Amino acid sequence: MKIAINTLAMKSLKHGMGRYIGSLVNALLKIDTRNQYLLYVSDLNAQYFEVKGNPRVKLKFVPSNRALRLLWEQTLLPFDLKREKVDIFYGPAFTVPLFKTCKQVVAILDLTWFKHRKKHIWIKQLYFRTLIPLAVRQTERVIVISQSTKKDLIKILKVPEDKIAVTHLGTSLAFRVVEDQKKLSGIRTKYNLPRQFILFIGVLEPRKNIPGLVRAFSRFKEGTNLSHKLVIGGGRSYGWKNKEIFQVIEDLGMDKEIIFTDFILEADLPALYNLADLFVLPSFYEGFGLPILEAQACGCPVITSNISSMPEVGGDAALFVDPDDIKELAEAMRRILTDDKLKAEMIKKGFENLKRFSWEKAARETLKVFEGI
Repeated sequence: MKIAINTLAMKSLKHGMGRYIGSLVNALLKIDTRNQYLLYVSDLNAQYFEVKGNPRVKLKFVPSNRALRLLWEQTLLPFDLKREKVDIFYGPAFTVPLFKTCKQVVAILDLTWFKHRKKHIWIKQLYFRTLIPLAVRQTERVIVISQSTKKDLIKILKVPEDKIAVTHLGTSLAFRVVEDQKKLSGIRTKYNLPRQFILFIGVLEPRKNIPGLVRAFSRFKEGTNLSHKLVIGGGRSYGWKNKEIFQVIEDLGMDKEIIFTDFILEADLPALYNLADLFVLPSFYEGFGLPILEAQACGCPVITSNISSMPEVGGDAALFVDPDDIKELAEAMRRILTDDKLKAEMIKKGFENLKRFSWEKAARETLKVFEGI
């Protein structure tokens, strides 16, 4: 069987989409010793795929420019799939060619453009709200990364339940407890991190509820004498509709209490989780919530939202709060950071929770979908 995968939505490993495509493809190539793979790549992401010396893998380079890429996907790609005699095409980023020349599988990682449309810029709303319904209608199977997204697909787009396969994500082995104090000290200096801090990792966009996090952190500081700062790991220049974040920080006078790291190198992320006393992901919606597992793998306790996919991922190892309840989030921060017994119990449960997830498992379940077709 010849399987083609469009990896072009992955530009790096900095964000969830890149982590999903890169980790899944490499796991597939590792476990599958029978099928042939055709990977559509760009000069931005080809370096991340472990294909050297693998005769079953062929790379095809496509321009990384987004406008050209989107045009190519709907015009030239279908003809290339036919020319390459591809059996199954996998679109891991919400879309597939509308002109169908082989069997198709699409991944719908979340339905944020339908559930939280006003939190996105209009052009993305138009693009995904048009193409996602068409993709799920014409493909043989639809892959989602949580039971929560499966329920959304059934309810919002009326996708038959037996057409949907759930494949949970995993974490890289790089995310683990770091014992090397010299390395940790170097990362602390590199990113100007304080001795004690609460960590958030993510894109600066409305769905992540960062203004709510800032308000809760301000309330937490008012109610305790702890010296913790809030470290927001994400590039100031990457995101959208995020002016409210900086306005709230200014209004609350929290400028000196909050640190923006800008982009964090993938290799440095495990050390940041290790250095943090607490990780908080108070999102309004997540297709999965991979940072929850990354933090747990590094021995960092987690607070996250009690909605969407986050309880599914956090299991019994995270503290769950209403993302709209500032008081509840602030109190959860105080509880963990003042109760050593609770903190130790959460860390222990986090390691146990991780056993439910792996990229190898995700790859085997994805391959099972392909072979089932």
